[in-house]
Amino acid sequence: MALIKLGKITNNVASVDVQVFDPSILPENELENYIEVGEIPTSEVIAGKMPILMYNLETNELFYEYVDRPLTPEEKLQLLKQENQDLKERIEITQQALDDLILGGM
Repeated sequence: MALIKLGKITNNVASVDVQVFDPSILPENELENYIEVGEIPTSEVIAGKMPILMYNLETNELFYEYVDRPLTPEEKLQLLKQENQDLKERIEITQQALDDLILGGM
């Protein structure tokens, strides 16, 4: 069991500001500010995105919204490596096509 404390509410959807997995750590008078939920869903890992846990007030369901965030240096490096590899493959294909045209015309 987990408890959540809601933040900003927009269109019957609220952000989850606090997650508590051990309710005994909360003072008795604070429990009324929390909603009991079963389990917290697991977020996906998406490069360049940050998961924000949200709560639907109509359905009482938890879900994630993914917002843009700056890439880490490691993510930038990986992206550049992939782009470099893609360019190398395009150059190789282009060179092969040129070789076929030049040598094939003889």
